[in-house]
Amino acid sequence: MTLWLDDEIKRLLIGLLDGALTRRGFKRFYDYCYHIAYAYLLSKKESGKLYFQIQSKSSLDLQDLAIDCIAKLFEQDKDNAFPRFSNWFRKQFFDPATQADSQLFLSLKALVLSHVQQELQVYFRNVDPEG
Repeated sequence: MTLWLDDEIKRLLIGLLDGALTRRGFKRFYDYCYHIAYAYLLSKKESGKLYFQIQSKSSLDLQDLAIDCIAKLFEQDKDNAFPRFSNWFRKQFFDPATQADSQLFLSLKALVLSHVQQELQVYFRNVDPEG
């Protein structure tokens, strides 16, 4: 999987925002977001910037941690929409479908990484409440 937004990923993102995504398309889009999160966590670990206690005390490996970190992004509302994605992209772009692939990629990456960082902070507070 490439970490660049190609036509397929753009199509999947627009499908997610419009509520027209198939189950297979959802899986593909989810996997794409997971890979962004996992690559980020791996780079933090390899650079020594991932607090080791997060992994050891919560008994999570990086793959599980990546899944947990993006889970809330994929929560659905009563209409089966994905409000976190909709709010993020609709605030940035009047019509995401008309945006350049690179703009959507950068925005998607920023959204995923911000959620990963938020979840890492939650894990850190749970593992070491006294900071």
